[in-house]
Amino acid sequence: MNNPIGDKIKEIRQRKNLSQTEVAERLSISQSAYAKIEQGAVRLDVERLMALADIFEVEYHELLARLSE
Repeated sequence: MNNPIGDKIKEIRQRKNLSQTEVAERLSISQSAYAKIEQGAVRLDVERLMALADIFEVEYHELLARLSE
């Protein structure tokens, strides 16, 4: 399944040396719920997108950027 936003979120999370569990805790959700975000099984709302940007210390539009080829 093509999931560019989830892939980008995963890439940034790994670049920041954060585990799925750490990010999930900061979002106040379970690790399995967070994993669904990276898998593309859950649609992100603006609030969650902004929370992820804050956690990763990036601008929200970086989460939406296309993956580097």
